[in-house]
Formats: sequence, structure tokens, C-alpha cells
Amino acid sequence: MGASGSGVEETTQGSGVFWLGAVYTFLMVSRTVEFIDGSGQLHLTFILGLACIIALISTGLLPKMLISTQGKWMNLFCFWVFVGLPFSTWKGGSVHAFPGWFKSYLTFLIVGGLIFTLKQYRTITVILALSTISQIYLAYRNKVNAEEDRLAVTYGSLGNANDLASALLIGLPFILFAMSDKKVNPLLRILCPPLLIALLVAVLKTGSRGGLVAMAILLMVAFVKSHAAGKMKIIVGGIAIAAMFAMVVPSDMRTRYLTIFKNDRTALTVSALDSSTARKELLTNAFLLTLRHPVFGVGLAQFSPQSFNLFVSRGVVGMWFTCHDIFGLVSSETGIPGLIFFCGIIVSSFRLLSRLAKVEKSTPELELISRMSNTLLMSLVAYVACGIFNTQAYTHQLPVLAALTAALDRISAPYLAAAGPVQRAPMPAPYVNRRLAQRTAQAVS
Repeated sequence: MGASGSGVEETTQGSGVFWLGAVYTFLMVSRTVEFIDGSGQLHLTFILGLACIIALISTGLLPKMLISTQGKWMNLFCFWVFVGLPFSTWKGGSVHAFPGWFKSYLTFLIVGGLIFTLKQYRTITVILALSTISQIYLAYRNKVNAEEDRLAVTYGSLGNANDLASALLIGLPFILFAMSDKKVNPLLRILCPPLLIALLVAVLKTGSRGGLVAMAILLMVAFVKSHAAGKMKIIVGGIAIAAMFAMVVPSDMRTRYLTIFKNDRTALTVSALDSSTARKELLTNAFLLTLRHPVFGVGLAQFSPQSFNLFVSRGVVGMWFTCHDIFGLVSSETGIPGLIFFCGIIVSSFRLLSRLAKVEKSTPELELISRMSNTLLMSLVAYVACGIFNTQAYTHQLPVLAALTAALDRISAPYLAAAGPVQRAPMPAPYVNRRLAQRTAQAVS
């Protein structure tokens, strides 16, 4: 992209390694690698990830990712998880689980470190839209979960209906970006509206109450952030989603959704209510385990057995499930410091994106930076809203969003510097009581 109006010249810096990172990002976020190399014998992510790390080191951007605001919080969290391994309630289990998180940590470095220009950042945003479209295809190709007719991928990391709803909602803002960006391929822009409808239908058919709540939160946040015309569009969109809900969601699944508001136990709601009760009990156990192990937690991937022991100690039938709340899961497994570092990644990303979203749109580049910040901000809102109901604390989702935040901060810096200080409207003159001022002046004289 040129420098029209910005005073910043963009080059083709790192175009080769950028595409290397872009392919890695697509394979990770779209989950297609799980179906291309389901057995793991090809070691696609390992080989490609290793190549990306070597490329990242050669570019010299690794230190910038490490010292970025999000990078510092990510480093602290990764360090704390590692330090806590010897204090785990089952050291072998935590050591075995640590490479899974470390892979997510390396994904943070790769995704953010191999983007060099604003044009490349726009491209990676579109690639994330394509990754979400891939998830939509995988969801419909694999039909439904046979147990409750809930839409879910039959195997892989999207095998749980709640996780599928979360992944689709996190990707929804990127599809909206591709649909509204005039520089995106026209064919993709034409396909985006029906794909967006397919995404919303898929989320509703997952039967995920967390997904429905997250969808409502996204609409409310978008409504608050929008201008008058935008608010009207969101209202129309909300009405359309409500109509879609009535048309595509089966009656028994609608009954499941209604348990969010009422607790009547019927043949159709007993399973959903039992699920809600189980989630609350697991969250209670997360709180108790955090109190008992406040510094290092019970250890990475050790919530399930320790929670089971708590159930047994109370004389009830134990549930060998993990906590369906990312914050409860992190606090119980990594302790209060781990929770602070984890939340630091999220809060620092929110603050930075909120600031960039409000930049004065005096040039096309600054306008693009603002739109991409809003896109990423809404995706992060979806991650947090869905995270209250799912288990995706250590996956690539948060590292990818944090990496994109750090990269946008780095890439936007010269454009913000070229634009100069933000011009703010002068403050209105304060109210002055003229009679009081006159008497005061006479008294002084």
C-alpha cells in the first residue's frame, strides 16, 4: 500500500517470510491441519512452526515481540506455568501438558513477529476471515453431535459444541471486516453475507448457551460503540437473529436455551439444567482449589483429578471434567499470580485496541488502523464472553489475538507519529457568575 496522505512509505519487507507465517496462521486457526494431518505423522505444524521461528529470528523482530506490552504479560504467564511444574499435584501430568501451552506461546511470537507492513496486516485479517470460513465448512460437513443433535465437528479441537460456537464467534468480526473492506477480492465480499448467515445458524445450532450469551454481548458492545446509523443496523441485525433463532433452532433445543432464564425441570430441560448445575459445581471447585493452592495452583492440566477428589470428599459422585470457565481454570491450575498474568494479556490488549480504535481518521491508513482495531477488539470481546463458558484457556486463541494486537501497535506507530498529536476540540469555557466576579474585583481594588 502506498503512502497517500500518511507520509509513511511501505515496502515489500519480509514478503516471503510473511507468507510463511500466514500459512502457519491459517492452518492453526482454521483447524484444517487436524484433518490434513490427523495422525500427526506428517508433523506439519512442527516443521512449519520451526521454519517460522528460524525466519522470525533472522528478521530481528523477535526481541520486539518479547518486549511488547502483550509479550511481557505472555512471558510472565509462560514463566509462571513453567515454574509451577515442580509444585504440581501430579508433576508428570503437568510436564506432559506443558508443550501444548508452549506451542501456543510460540504461536504468539510467530503470528505477531512475521507481519511487517500495514498491507500485510490487512492480508492477515482477511486470512483469519478465510480461516473462519473453513471452520464453518468443517462444522456443516461433519453434521451433528449424535448425542443431542447439537452441531459440532465429530473430532479434533472443535469436537465440543461450545468450543465450536466460541471459535465461530471469535472469527465473526473478521468476516465482517472482509465484507466491508473495498480492497478485498470482490468475489469474497459477495460470498461473505451468506457465509455470515451460515455462521450465525451454526452457532445457534450448537445449542451453546454460552454462545448465545456471547452473541448478545457482542451485539450490545457493537451497539454502544456505533453511531446512530450503525445502531439502527445493529437493531435490524438483532431482529434478524431472533427470527433466525425461531426458524432454524429445533423446539427441544429452544427449550434448552430457555433454561438460561428459568429452571423448570421437564423431560426436555433436565439434561440442560444438570449441565448448568455441573458447571456451577466445577466453578465452585475451581474457587476452592485456588484457595488451597493460591501461589502455583494444582498444576497444569490437573484440575479434573483434583476436582474429582473434592467431590468424593463431600460424599457425592465425582465428575472427571475440567472447569468450563477459563478464568476459574487458570486460577486453580496456575494460582493467583498466573491468573493476574493471564488477565494482564487480555486487559493490555483491550486498552491498546480501544486507544487505536479512537484515532482520528485523517488519512486512509489511520482509518484502516481504526477499523482493524475495532475488528480485533470485537474478536477479543467474543473470546472473553465465550471463555466464561468454555475450556479454551491454553489454546492458540488468546496468543493469536494478543500477537495481532502487539503487531498492530508496532506497525501503526509510524503512521500515528506522521499524523502528529491528536487535535482535540477546545474545552468549553466554564460558567462564570459575572456579578460575583465584579464584586470580587471591586473588593480587591
